[in-house]
Amino acid sequence: MPTFRESSLRSPKSVMTAGRRATVLAGHVTGAASGTQLAAQPTLSLNASSIYHGLLGDLKLDSRNVGMLVAKVIAAHGVKHVFTLVGGHISPLLVGCEKLGIKVADVRHEVTAMFAADAVARLTGVPGVALVTAGPGVTNTITAVQNCALAQSPVVLIGGAAPSLSQGRGALQDIDQMSVIAPIVKKAWRVLAVRDFVPVMREAFQLAASGVPGPVFVEFPLDVLYGPMAVGSSLGLFDMQPKKKIKPEDIPRVIVPSPETCSKKEWVESRTVNENIFTEVKNKPPFPMETAFRFLIKTVYADAPWEAIDKDTLDFGPLPLNVPAPTAASVSQIVGMLKKAKRPLLLIGSQAMLTSEITGPRGKKKAGPDELAEAVRALGVPSFLGGMARGLFGENHPMHIRQNRREAMAKCDLLIMAGVVPDFRLDYGRSLPKKAPIVTINRSERDLTLNADFAGMWKPTMTLQADSCHFLVELAAAMKGATPAPEWAGELKAAEVAKEAGNEAKGSEPASGQSGQQLVNPIAACYAIDKVMPKKDVIIVADGGDFVATAAYTLRPREPLGWLDPGAFGTLGVGGGFALGAKLARPDKEVWLLWGDGSCGYSVAEFDSFTRHNAPVIAVVGNDACWSQIERDQVPMFGSSVACPLAYTSYDKVAEGFGGKGFCVGADGQYDARQVEEVLREAQSCAQQGAAVLVNIHIGKTDFREGSISV
Repeated sequence: MPTFRESSLRSPKSVMTAGRRATVLAGHVTGAASGTQLAAQPTLSLNASSIYHGLLGDLKLDSRNVGMLVAKVIAAHGVKHVFTLVGGHISPLLVGCEKLGIKVADVRHEVTAMFAADAVARLTGVPGVALVTAGPGVTNTITAVQNCALAQSPVVLIGGAAPSLSQGRGALQDIDQMSVIAPIVKKAWRVLAVRDFVPVMREAFQLAASGVPGPVFVEFPLDVLYGPMAVGSSLGLFDMQPKKKIKPEDIPRVIVPSPETCSKKEWVESRTVNENIFTEVKNKPPFPMETAFRFLIKTVYADAPWEAIDKDTLDFGPLPLNVPAPTAASVSQIVGMLKKAKRPLLLIGSQAMLTSEITGPRGKKKAGPDELAEAVRALGVPSFLGGMARGLFGENHPMHIRQNRREAMAKCDLLIMAGVVPDFRLDYGRSLPKKAPIVTINRSERDLTLNADFAGMWKPTMTLQADSCHFLVELAAAMKGATPAPEWAGELKAAEVAKEAGNEAKGSEPASGQSGQQLVNPIAACYAIDKVMPKKDVIIVADGGDFVATAAYTLRPREPLGWLDPGAFGTLGVGGGFALGAKLARPDKEVWLLWGDGSCGYSVAEFDSFTRHNAPVIAVVGNDACWSQIERDQVPMFGSSVACPLAYTSYDKVAEGFGGKGFCVGADGQYDARQVEEVLREAQSCAQQGAAVLVNIHIGKTDFREGSISV
């Protein structure tokens, strides 16, 4: 346990609010959760030892792990896995989760823990949970936290912190974490009393999943989380040593913690050989340390629900979520617009894949990806799928249009955007139709009209702040089987088939490497992957630039929630965490991780985590020894490829060093797509036998994506 001895007492930066310590930041008060009532608990009785000349004679000390209270909330919300990189500040929480049967998956970097929690949240609909230690542990998650925010993914990030009495005075890993993280989360709490553990954690889960989902942060200072026995030891008030070092003459000084009632000798004999025993110090403790301890007892541990650690005397379960529901009037209005349209078009984004329960026009309903897919098929409206919505219709469907989105929008006479953000991916709204009516449905009030007031980029005809999944389900029910004429979808599908035939033809063209050598064509490599992947029960994780963007044009996700990419933040490095989270959350599915060679470098060390946690992921690296997506525009614009070239690194051998299995293809003149397919099938067989696998494909360059960079 980290120590926090101090030579003098100084009050923490706190205020007294309604008899409780609370820290205020950006309008957020950390303390009791507002509107939440704690069950009545007995006040902590202060009675016990007399060694300190009566000064500590009224203290009752409890050694039970208060981290169990947090773990119980996590378990009660249906969380099966938590992700972490271990640190002393959070040990009580990790041990609590382990005791409740929650899988604690430790990784090699805190950012991976957050990415893994993000993936689990997206796939299960239950907020993901990441636990990280203080200081660098928290700051290492910042990129992943912001990625969660922009991807609208509900994640509860729990961070340790320096002791409240030592913050700002040079404590280990001390930093004002709240100021760093509060601007990028929905809300941040600093919990300064054990009685607030449960209500704050329940509110954190509720807020993460309500409205526009996103990350929240809960901070637990070390002296709040470790309990009075360990804290008193670090303050020098008690001695702590393993049982095997306790001598007979030490027995009279042994402190028997609450709720034990046996004699000191009996209690010591009942402990395991390496278990810590607390004893009274031989000399009178310094008055400032005793005063500090009393302060903690009367604030941090007062009214602590100790009984709830062993018994369920509190409600640990979920609070109701706040999800905006569509109204009957709004659905009816859009029914009228859709029935008049001859060439309607539907854009479906990641937000539409959220599972939630609402009270809507037809009463209380629960809907998610399966209900959404059924509804959109019933509507018969040609649809473009983006982000997490890829795979909604399966591998192929007459209403799923994969190519020529800009051209289709220019021809449509009604555009419905469900959970879609008009950001850089839609050219800030410039690619949206100028004459056709545009209806946008989104949980986010901001995203409903993003860029609509910027230089006339686009103009919505109707906006509806509501859950887009439930809206489409209600719309399909209200349409009662009425669908547009099939000719419109047929026209778009024919254009798609022609475009994809051209793409496939490009896959047979030569592709050269950095030195002019012939290597595997990246398009051919992607088609080989698509051919080898099973027709169902597969999740594709996309982490990269040029190679992964090529895959997005060629691979066909097999099912709803079968595609994971970072989202609007465009973050490289999500791969290791996403793949681990996906495989642990869905062990029955094959998980294919697509890496560019640049992005592979961020998280290839997680092959160690794949191996230790029995997560046989299949990783494929498109290795062109370059940051190609940047080089493609940098060279013609500025005449230099500076900082773009990499090396044909043996990522397959790196993976083997971390316990995985590695394959390489393309390095020795093996550039035929059939050879790629053979190696992929061998890798797939290894994964089916329980090994995490990496296939390093040396790919050449093509002109397939020239001019495609978006900023």
